[in-house]
Amino acid sequence: MGTFAHKLGWISVAVVAGLAVTAAAAAKPRRIVSLNLCADQLVLQLAEPANIASVTHHAADPDLSTMAAAAQGITLNRGRAEEVVTLGADLVFTAAPSAQPTVFMLRQLGMEVVELPLAESIEEVRTLVRRVAALVGEEARGETVVAEMDARLAAVAAAPGPRLRLAVFQARGHTAGRGTLIDELVRISGFENIAAEFGISGSGYLGLEALVMAHPDAVVISGYRRDQASLAVQLFDHPALRSRKDITVVAMPVALWLCATPAIAEVAERLVRARGQ
Repeated sequence: MGTFAHKLGWISVAVVAGLAVTAAAAAKPRRIVSLNLCADQLVLQLAEPANIASVTHHAADPDLSTMAAAAQGITLNRGRAEEVVTLGADLVFTAAPSAQPTVFMLRQLGMEVVELPLAESIEEVRTLVRRVAALVGEEARGETVVAEMDARLAAVAAAPGPRLRLAVFQARGHTAGRGTLIDELVRISGFENIAAEFGISGSGYLGLEALVMAHPDAVVISGYRRDQASLAVQLFDHPALRSRKDITVVAMPVALWLCATPAIAEVAERLVRARGQ
């Protein structure tokens, strides 16, 4: 009798565990729609492809998205509310700043819309990945993605080499100062951020004259598209910079840092390789 009761107890535990797994699987969203490029890339990296109903058309553009290959074969949208309704979405992602009228309309229709915040630090990227992973029912995958990113960043931080001075120079002289994700990546890669030396916090402007006078060891530039000339690239035709043969120019694909995703690990890796040149 005791043996039978013992076996029955194990069977009950197994049944309960099985029901819990079944309930968790049933709770997973099956018609995920993303209306923002940055949300696209997190969804494509974390959710089961079969559960992704649609991502934006930008997600399939390799000049803008690090997950362009994963977007192939998935329905693309242009961020309109009527598209989401037609797709029968059970979970909608967007990101700040979002199209508020669209978000309002979808919520009025009873849809679950998650607005993802902007991440301005590596820790906030970790939090963002874990949040999206939990919402799509893939917590374990989220932890794996975070662990892989952290391992790559740790290798970057441990890389030997001189500590050099670097300027981030984007289109029209935009740069990233203290308190930004880019600034953190620059620093863990073994560089000092010249924008911070100028007292720039957040996104700011670094003039060409200031850039020349700062005598950087390296300059990071980023073009918008591979087939279009970038103002940041064209600035190196300026005589004052053309004469500086000792400046290391790091061409950073815009897709790598346009959004705060685990792709930031590659940004850091490219920077540390440039430091070793």
